[in-house]
Amino acid sequence: MVIAHTAAAAEDQGAIDPVIVYAQKRAAPLQDVPMSVSTLTDADLADAGIHDIEGLAMSLPTLDTQRSVSAVTTTLRIRRVGSLGNIPTFEPAVGLFIDGAYRSRSLLGTGDLLDVDHIEVLSGPQSSLYGRSVSAGVVSVYTRRPDNQLTGNAELTGGGVDSSRSANMGRVTIGVSGPLSETLGGSVAAGHSRQGRSFSNVLPGGPDGNDLSRTTSRGQLLWSPNDRFELRLIAGYLHERNAQGESDVYFAPGAPSTTVAGLLQQLYSVTPCPENVPHDRITCSVATSRQRT
Repeated sequence: MVIAHTAAAAEDQGAIDPVIVYAQKRAAPLQDVPMSVSTLTDADLADAGIHDIEGLAMSLPTLDTQRSVSAVTTTLRIRRVGSLGNIPTFEPAVGLFIDGAYRSRSLLGTGDLLDVDHIEVLSGPQSSLYGRSVSAGVVSVYTRRPDNQLTGNAELTGGGVDSSRSANMGRVTIGVSGPLSETLGGSVAAGHSRQGRSFSNVLPGGPDGNDLSRTTSRGQLLWSPNDRFELRLIAGYLHERNAQGESDVYFAPGAPSTTVAGLLQQLYSVTPCPENVPHDRITCSVATSRQRT
């Protein structure tokens, strides 16, 4: 009996706490959920340095983000399945949910990930539980509940982009959470990211690109008068200013598009790009796309 007790104790010490997910709209251990689910906790996100959805896609092989020019034209794909075009008016094939609330456009989830408890990525059609626009899968972001004790956190990161402009980049986040009364709790989190211009335009007087400034904030109130009832009110804010440079275009000699481009350059007196080499990292653009979100 002593040997059996010792073995059981050793097994308990080596046991791993189950991962709880809400993929089926209720809390359940991950190993009991009969679907393909990838999940990352707040500790996983911090260890991997993930601050936004694009960073999440770099850590999860099943998730992919497609962006052309700005955050407005961002689409999510799972297992390479999703909307074919990055057009903001198209219905998405991957549904984005934040605390159970559906976001009709991926743009609404492209800000900094603040006060995140965990993230779940469900692969494959999920229409039976999540409704429409989830034919390729679901990305669910769950934020942290307000803490029972007063807590705070702050993070400051900085660096540089090795480019022709040697652009600086940085990010700062701050958050406070705690009780406001015996039945009411609250939390506030905010973050600001900035990146200087990292692309130079070789056209005389042409605008440079890749200047980014993004501010994200989230506030939350939790009212729990008893053990059987609670009400959460969550509000968020996102403002992004992005001067994204256009992609370099290669004109193949003798192609019809090259002929048309030459005629347009002569008609509008536009200076041609001094180098016409594929993938030379030189940007020739007469107008940089500037958008505010």
